[in-house]
This record gives sequence, structure tokens and C-alpha cells, in this order.
Amino acid sequence: MSSCASLFIPLASAVQCPPAPRQPLTMLARGTAAFVAARAARCAARAASASAAAGRQYVDTGGYQGTGLGGFGAARDPLTFAQATFYRAAAAMSVELIPPSLEARQNAETGEKYLKVAREGVVLLTMAPSAEGDVSSGSGGGFGGYQSQGPSVTGTRRYDWATRKGYFALDLLEAGTLLARSDPALLAIRDSAQPLNFYHQTGGAGKELELPSKSLKVTLSNDSVHFSLATREPGGERAGSITITINDGEMAVIRELVRYAIPRMTGMHAAYEAKMASSIRNARGDP
Repeated sequence: MSSCASLFIPLASAVQCPPAPRQPLTMLARGTAAFVAARAARCAARAASASAAAGRQYVDTGGYQGTGLGGFGAARDPLTFAQATFYRAAAAMSVELIPPSLEARQNAETGEKYLKVAREGVVLLTMAPSAEGDVSSGSGGGFGGYQSQGPSVTGTRRYDWATRKGYFALDLLEAGTLLARSDPALLAIRDSAQPLNFYHQTGGAGKELELPSKSLKVTLSNDSVHFSLATREPGGERAGSITITINDGEMAVIRELVRYAIPRMTGMHAAYEAKMASSIRNARGDP
């Protein structure tokens, strides 16, 4: 009864109890029952902790369920946030891949449940200018900080992600255009920088006098790329702009992220995997 495995067989592989300490025979003879009970209690506590941790492996986030389109009632993946961020003295830019929004549907004739893409995913660019007095030895308070060291600057460079950041969400066609036009082989044969201009009107066309608009200018060359995000108030008055220069290595990272995102922005990868899994089950004769 002194071994953990004999008490908790299902968790034997997950819970390791330390070896019993060596004690004089007289102490064991007088307190064997108390010793074994205390050790069993410690094993029980360790097993309960391991069981609780295992139970937290999957949590119901209410969000996107990953690649399967038929996962009704299945455990959902943990909510995960990931982005690539690039820093310069004047500004910083992060790239985040936003998956498509799905909605549940049901076939009226068969009653079969399925998921349908309600809104395509986007490549979200978020830019923030440096905060006033962008270099300090502190953490930057409420600003996002980036440790930067160089021949003339040592400290924390701060960016105003809280109040002055700007967003631009590249849709499927815009992401494809950026990927195609930023091809290094194509840029290498051009003599001058090539601009790309994307324009988003809040509320759609015809709302120029009512709602703000955004424009993203991407100037491409063979050794660097300039991203310039401008916001305009209703009526066309410029409200602000943020510009950052990305080098060729960083642009290669962005291109790979965009290339990865494009088939997933439509949900086609998930639909294909679900249909492929169904074909395999049918071929095997699985129920």
C-alpha cells in the first residue's frame, strides 16, 4: 500500500511519488499506520492535481474550432493568440492571421449538421507609432515595450499601442495582390519602387461624408518595403498616418505568413480535410 501505483493505477504514468525516506526500524514499527496514511494522502493530492491539469487540457472557448468542419460536441482547442511584430525607431507593425467566421447550419431534408463560412478570414496589420520620448530605462507604463540596444541607444523603446494604433485588414484579394507584387524575382527586374494602394471605406461606398476611411500604401523595392497607413475623417481631412520600413528578410516572413493564410482565409483547407477524412472512412467501411 505504500506505492503510488497500487493506489492510483490510471494515473501511474503521470504521477511519480518520491521514494520513501529511510527511517530507523523502531520509528517504522511504532508509526507504520500513520506513515502509510500520510504517504497515501500525498499520493492522492498529487493524483488529484494531475487529473485537474489533464482536465484543463481542452477548454471551451466558444471560438473557432480548428480545421474540422464536423466537430459538433467535440472538445475545442485552447484559445491561442499569435502574431509577428517588427520594430523600428518611429513605429512598429504586427501581422496577425484572423481565421474565417463559421456558422452552424442544418440540412432541412436530412437533419445533418454542418458548418459554413460566414465571413472570410483576413491578414490583420496593426501599426503603432513610437511614444513620446520613445527610449527610456523603464517598462513604458501602459505602452508596449521592445528592448533595443545599439551603439547610441540602450533602453526600452516604447510604442503607443493603447491610444494611437491603427488597423488594416487585408482581404483575400488584397493578400493575393500583396503576395504577387512583392515577389523578389519580379522586384529585381524593376528599376524603380512600385506602389500598391489599398483603400477601405467604413460602411461601404457612398459613406465618405459620414464615416472615416483608411488607406494603406505599400511601396515595394528589391531591398525594402514601406508600409504607410493613413486615416481620413469624413469629408477627406487627414486624421493621422503611421509609416514603417520593412527590410527584405522581414518581408520574406510576411510573405510566408500571407502564403500560409490565403487557403485558410476561405476555410477551404478545413473543408478539404473534412471531405478527405470522410472519403477515408468510406473506403475503410468505417461507420
